[in-house]
Amino acid sequence: MVGGTLNMMCSVELRDMEKIQGLLWEMWPAQKSGMNDTRVQIISEDKEIDEDTREVTVQLIIHNVTYQDSGNYSCKLLGVLEGSQTQKHQAVHVLGVNESYLDVSTESKVEVLRPEGFEKVEWSVIWKSSAKPTFAWYSPQGKEIIDDPEMDRYEVTFEKMKTVLAVHYLTLKDAGRYTLIATIPGIRKEMNFTLLVESGAQVTLEPLGIYYKAGETYNFHCNVMGYPLPNVTWLFQKCDQYPKCDIDFVEIPKDQYEHSVFNSSEIVSTEIRSKFIWVANTPGMLMCRACNSVSYQKKHICNNATIDLLVTDLTNGYSITGPSETYEKDDVTLVCGANKYHYAPNISMKYQSVMGNGNIVNQIINNPSQGIYLNTVATKYSNTVHMKLSSVHVNQSGNYSCEASRVGHGGEVKGTEVVWYNMHVQVLVVPKFKPGSTKTGSPIYSKTGEEVLLRCSVLGTPPPTIIWYKDDKPLRLNPANPSRGELKEGNQTLKIASSALTDEGSYKCVATNKVGTIHSVWTVELQDKFVPAGNFLIVVVLLVVLLILCLLFIYKIRKTTRSYKRKLNVWREGAVPSLNPELGVSEQADLLPYNNKKWEFPRNKLTLGQQLGSGAFGVVMRADADGIIEPGKITEVAVKMIKKTNVDPKYLKALASELKIMSNLGKHLNIVNLLGACTENFDKRELLVIVEYCKYGNLHSFLLKHREIFIDQVDSLGNVDPTIITRKPRYVNIPFPLVSPNSTSVTGSKTYMSSRTASTGISDSSPDTAGMIGSDGYLVPNDKEPAWRSNYVASDRNSGYDVITTQDLICWAFQVCQGMEYLASRKVMHGDLAARNILLAEEKIVKICDFGLAKNMYQDPNYQKKGDEPLPIKWMAIESISDRIFSTQSDVWAFGVTLWEMFSLSRTPYPGIEGVQNIYTKLAGGYRMEKPDYSPDDIYTIMLECWDAKPVLRPNFTELTERIGSMVEDPIRKHYLNLNEVYLRLNAEDMQGEDYLAMLSAPDIRNMVTSADEGEDGYLEPTDVKEEAAMEMKPMLPQIGGLELPTPEVCTEPQSELPPV
Repeated sequence: MVGGTLNMMCSVELRDMEKIQGLLWEMWPAQKSGMNDTRVQIISEDKEIDEDTREVTVQLIIHNVTYQDSGNYSCKLLGVLEGSQTQKHQAVHVLGVNESYLDVSTESKVEVLRPEGFEKVEWSVIWKSSAKPTFAWYSPQGKEIIDDPEMDRYEVTFEKMKTVLAVHYLTLKDAGRYTLIATIPGIRKEMNFTLLVESGAQVTLEPLGIYYKAGETYNFHCNVMGYPLPNVTWLFQKCDQYPKCDIDFVEIPKDQYEHSVFNSSEIVSTEIRSKFIWVANTPGMLMCRACNSVSYQKKHICNNATIDLLVTDLTNGYSITGPSETYEKDDVTLVCGANKYHYAPNISMKYQSVMGNGNIVNQIINNPSQGIYLNTVATKYSNTVHMKLSSVHVNQSGNYSCEASRVGHGGEVKGTEVVWYNMHVQVLVVPKFKPGSTKTGSPIYSKTGEEVLLRCSVLGTPPPTIIWYKDDKPLRLNPANPSRGELKEGNQTLKIASSALTDEGSYKCVATNKVGTIHSVWTVELQDKFVPAGNFLIVVVLLVVLLILCLLFIYKIRKTTRSYKRKLNVWREGAVPSLNPELGVSEQADLLPYNNKKWEFPRNKLTLGQQLGSGAFGVVMRADADGIIEPGKITEVAVKMIKKTNVDPKYLKALASELKIMSNLGKHLNIVNLLGACTENFDKRELLVIVEYCKYGNLHSFLLKHREIFIDQVDSLGNVDPTIITRKPRYVNIPFPLVSPNSTSVTGSKTYMSSRTASTGISDSSPDTAGMIGSDGYLVPNDKEPAWRSNYVASDRNSGYDVITTQDLICWAFQVCQGMEYLASRKVMHGDLAARNILLAEEKIVKICDFGLAKNMYQDPNYQKKGDEPLPIKWMAIESISDRIFSTQSDVWAFGVTLWEMFSLSRTPYPGIEGVQNIYTKLAGGYRMEKPDYSPDDIYTIMLECWDAKPVLRPNFTELTERIGSMVEDPIRKHYLNLNEVYLRLNAEDMQGEDYLAMLSAPDIRNMVTSADEGEDGYLEPTDVKEEAAMEMKPMLPQIGGLELPTPEVCTEPQSELPPV
């Protein structure tokens, strides 16, 4: 301290024979060379301690200490030999009169590694201070170490200028950081020590029970402690025939469990908690194994814990279960069961009546005449007895027991165990109101803001179900706003906490159980309906403003509606004078007229049902149309519409073009015919196109799902043998025998695939036909019903396809030819003919769909299929791939691919070849697909002709119809031709006026290229057109919002574009 005296002593003990040259203070901070400091005094002394030892000391005394005396002081010991010397240094800090000082230091190791169980670890801390410090030692858990029985392995001692912490008999929990905190007024010092405790893995795995319910998920936790931190793995040993198990445990993949590491302190990790998620399905043994390397044992050590996992499908592995409540006339099933691990399979059920002599226990036997049915069922995990009691009565109340013999691992019987189920059959009681219910018919008077309570307290057995009505409509309450109404006491009380004018009206509660129904009715009236006089002027002003706004809104709506209706009428009338006979229908479909009187169907008579399918921009819904065919009769139809999520106007325009083409196309047996449309809400983006409903879905999915019932009638010579169906058949992937005529038919496909909008039809859950099955395997038509309606009227909802034969495929191919021949005759190109766009209706009729979309949607270079359906490239002709030329001849190519699909039972074309370039290279090099597995030779010859690289050399659909028709038996061919006669007569009646499609150019490839473009080899070469020489081939119309809209006030001719949406 400043002004005080510093006294420092340097000493050395010498044995009798040891000598030194001297011991001296070499330097100190205040020493100055050549000057004598009168404050400094040095005293040397050499004295004997005993006869063998002497002590040499040199004392440095500095009086009147100043701040300049702070620093390092050095004491030097000079040995006898020249140059031998030893020095000791001591730092000195001089304090002011009111200044505090605290210093702590240690010569112990600050980090210690010891094995678990080590007897003692000790740390010693030396302190220097201007005042006596206060000391506190803290454990790794942050708790102060004090004299406490729970901390008896810790020992803290204090000596002169030193404190010592000792830890006895180490455990893993002792690992971590120990802290000493020393304090004097104004100064705090901290010193940390680390203890690492080595230990082998300690594994704990607790079972979650004796049995585990099959199919349920369980989380097992394995707690592992050790240092170094162990590596944890999970293993499983299957025991399908418990207690017999597989020989070895199998390690569970690491991605099926997860670890969480926990620190016993801030710096040492000694605990792992591993979680394994297990779905109960296979019994066995679960092991948690932990391994680490401990230095003091010098080897890798593993420890583990194991539990049994016994899977059961019964509660607790052995139980009898039944309904929680039982009422008269219920059909009750009790299930008595015991697991296979611990119980023998002989299970019995007994009954103890609660009436009369209740001590008698009777064995229950199967007695159907008394309504008692016993059924023994053995599962993978248990043996059970199911007892069904039909229409129970009160005297069947009682205790039902389930008895099973418990066995050991060796099969020895250890005794019989019994579990009981008490069944109380309650007498049926019709509903009745309890006292305290609000009197029915009484008016309820209230005021705005007051509470209204309506009580519908009822009794009955079973407890009645209560439904509330307001003004004869089901009462709808908002759970988020209970003040506006909430149901309490099991729906028996309606509480309106704060009534309002909207709460006035008639309220009814209806209580129903299985034996009766009662109801109560009340009328709620508010007595303060009138507006206060002070607010009358404000209300009048608000009403006037509201009236003005309503009038403005109505004016705007009417103006918009008139404009829309005017434009919609223009769109319906089309622009017939603008039709260009040099162009096909695909390029100018929007110029065709739409006969609103003929095709428009009232929206309120169309009830939409479930969604049948969806495509790139549209959906297809099944619907019921009231009177669309005959007045007063409901007809199942399919409805095509645009997805509400689509905002691109071109999709709506595409569907509108499809509607116009179909409305001018006429009808045919083998195309999906237009039935009507709803265009009135076109301004709300609602355009509904109503077409025939084909219940069995598309042909691709149908064949894919019915491969197992296909009969191959192609003989070894490649010809069709119709008699194969009557003798031992050759099946596709199905063993003998034939499907029984009485067996349940295979359900139709619900898969629907489309290349543009959603397709037109889909299967129902239960396929049916429209007639009886004849001896030749074909459907016999019902001549009493109009032929053209056989597409959608079902006479037998339960019948279906028992077999599909090669003759069926040929018949369908013939019908597809007929449909395509009709489209070609109407100058309509399909552009995407494939099995997915052929639908199957009743009487084995097939119909072609999705032929009406504008071709420019398909020729868009950016257009491609989405999802997992086959890419269109595999159905495109070689000239379509290379030059995007689409024609009736490219439809013929696609027909050949469709035939390949049909006779391969819906295999994907060009198997193993993917990518546009790969397919085009193969085709250009002359590659064609091999004959499919189930194709006759004649059909494959037609396929190859359809795939001729020269479009003009491919057969046309008229020729294809004749050739494939010749392969169909005469009665069958005439049957389908007769069915189509009705359509032809309807077309003759409907087309007495202008035939607009006849005015247009046919989509024949000869009309798309000049004669100069046909090379000497017969190939057609597309003509290059320079951009500056191009010209617009449709009316130039103004554009609004991305759509081309007509402007009748400006144009001299009627235009035919879409109204705004």
